[in-house]
Amino acid sequence: MKWILLAVLGLLRGLAAAFLVAGLWAYGSDGEGAWLGIVGLVLLILVKLVGVPESGRPGAVLVGSAVAGLGLGYVVHDVLQDERLERAWTVEADSPNTLKPKGHWSISDTLVRVRSDGAFAHDLRDGKRRWAYELPRPQVVCATSGSADGGVGLIAYTADGAGCDHVAALDLASGRVLWERTVEGRSDGQGGLETGSGVAAVAAASGLKVFDLRTGTPRRSLRTPAGCSFSSVAVGGGRVAATYVCAQDSSRLGVVELGGRDRWSTNLGTSGPVEGLALLSAEPLVVHVQEAGDRGKKELLVFDPVSGERRSAIPADTLDPAFPVIVEKDRIHTVIDRPGTEVYQNDLVSHPLTGGKPWSVHFEDGVKAVRLTGSGLFALSEPGVSEHLDLTTLDPRSGAETRRVEIGHAAPAGWRPDLLVTADRVLFVLRDPSNETDPEILAFATGEE
Repeated sequence: MKWILLAVLGLLRGLAAAFLVAGLWAYGSDGEGAWLGIVGLVLLILVKLVGVPESGRPGAVLVGSAVAGLGLGYVVHDVLQDERLERAWTVEADSPNTLKPKGHWSISDTLVRVRSDGAFAHDLRDGKRRWAYELPRPQVVCATSGSADGGVGLIAYTADGAGCDHVAALDLASGRVLWERTVEGRSDGQGGLETGSGVAAVAAASGLKVFDLRTGTPRRSLRTPAGCSFSSVAVGGGRVAATYVCAQDSSRLGVVELGGRDRWSTNLGTSGPVEGLALLSAEPLVVHVQEAGDRGKKELLVFDPVSGERRSAIPADTLDPAFPVIVEKDRIHTVIDRPGTEVYQNDLVSHPLTGGKPWSVHFEDGVKAVRLTGSGLFALSEPGVSEHLDLTTLDPRSGAETRRVEIGHAAPAGWRPDLLVTADRVLFVLRDPSNETDPEILAFATGEE
């Protein structure tokens, strides 16, 4: 019985030492797991109070079991800690820092980032430059398409700062320009440039012009209704959709089928000045409507893409404009500001397109970025005052947490990236101009290589 007691005490001593060291290490880094140090200290005090001998054969048993306890303690520590992703590569801050990010796309194993002077492709695994498409001075990129259907992205640029009417289609695998067009009346800014269903939709003064995405051959057009001005465009499901702000504070949604002459148009039912009108998706067909004023309606409207019938209206009063609204086949995922809290971006909410009961997940310290992939719905957050970020994977259907990993990066104040997730990489791409130290792209290895 005595030998068993000695072995147990030795094991506890080893566990205590391992916990104490691990706790002190955690306290000195990000504070996560510092409680293990307290457990270790308590165990050491208890073993000391017992006062067992440490010489001769009893001492040898005690020392041997203590070594075993030390190893066991580190195993337990590793089990208790969250999986941690380490940095794989970076793309440092742009030089000069007057160059502004304009957008990015990813295809297969390539990330393409667009900035004021052109587009630059990086290998997702090691960050090495694959190709560069650089505009000659004084031309400047003024807009990009939000998507890159079939590996083709659109860039609009200007040579004189007036308008944004030169459009180029880039093959993202090679960086080759597939075609270029001058589209008269294309205004400056990010809107009115989109890809999908094998076509490019470009907003012009007279309406939308639709081109074959790979050849640039004209396909269809969608004229702007009388008394209206273009607002946004989306392409998908074999159709092109556009929204317009019109006279008397009204707004309209128009849809044209690519494979035939079918088209329809409907009034969106706004009753006051419109401060925001954005098509989020053409398949399913979802429009974000924001009326101005304290009592203006803010809704996500879901339409039948064939008949134009309104299917549901989802309240959007607390949507945070810093985050994208993610639309998938049967759900809409949003980040909202929780009323009455000091920290914003606290809740990730998912609504069925039919307008049924949503699910919600609360993030105590706010959300930095969200992303939907075939592997799940990802939310990036910063837990308290820490030296790491948490990447949480949620089931898009239920909101249940399926995985959580730590990412070894201390986010600077106000840092908010776009999040990309692949099978073996997690990437942060800055959406705003960085300072002289913040990397433009950060890539972390998932260990699944």
